[in-house]
Amino acid sequence: MSHHERDPDPGPIATDRVQVATDLGQIATDPDAFEAFYREHVGPVQRFVARRTSDPWTAADLTADIFLTAIEAAPSYRPERGSATGWLFGIARNVVRSQARRSAVDRTLSRSLRLRHPVVHAAARPGAGTGAGRSRQG
Repeated sequence: MSHHERDPDPGPIATDRVQVATDLGQIATDPDAFEAFYREHVGPVQRFVARRTSDPWTAADLTADIFLTAIEAAPSYRPERGSATGWLFGIARNVVRSQARRSAVDRTLSRSLRLRHPVVHAAARPGAGTGAGRSRQG
């Protein structure tokens, strides 16, 4: 074979990447493929999220969101751009950042509403206006 001809065998690394892309593409339609992908990656993803949020309920929700996003995005995975694990952690990073932005906006809006309408927020506190915490006279 001359140096100008291409070897038709892509070799084991390229074949493995094709297999990973095929398998990853199946997580959206094949429950067994998704289960295998999930079991392989859920622990590291949970740890990644837990290090970035203090609330365990939020961490669980974000982990679920990450895997749902992965299912939706699976057909767009390109093995030549990186590993499936790297791709998944890119999704995880984006989901966590999105949540952080939403939380920051929620805190800003809540703070703004408290400053503009302090009476409404005082009345909404537990026990406000119900007589709770007041002593009876007489």
